[in-house]
Amino acid sequence: MYGLLMKKEYILDILNQKTFFDARIYDTDIRGKIGLIDSTSHKLYGYVNLFDVHQITYEDYVRWHISDNYNLDVVNEKLSKDHMIRRNAYAYDFDDMELLEVPMIINPTKVNHIWVSFDENEGTCGYVQQSLF
Repeated sequence: MYGLLMKKEYILDILNQKTFFDARIYDTDIRGKIGLIDSTSHKLYGYVNLFDVHQITYEDYVRWHISDNYNLDVVNEKLSKDHMIRRNAYAYDFDDMELLEVPMIINPTKVNHIWVSFDENEGTCGYVQQSLF
């Protein structure tokens, strides 16, 4: 199975249906069910169906990344200085979001920049902390 590497905050926005696509610089031919994997911890947080890819502007790509860590001022500064402003970008369109109750640590079999191949049956399940009180 394929997994897409990204920051956890973007994964949770997608899986909680706050956004329905991911913005990338590169097109992909991959379609179907994929995992969303935290690029730092390699934890699998859930699954989506990647059903389409369409072209967006570079400005839309940069603006898609606005978050608590990447605010509008940073975006405007980047756009004013960025030599890639004329470059196209792509939106990976998702549906059928499935958030795992407990993230799973995966064992990648192959890593290719933003894509990871993994066997979902060989992942290590996390745990849910329970309290006695």
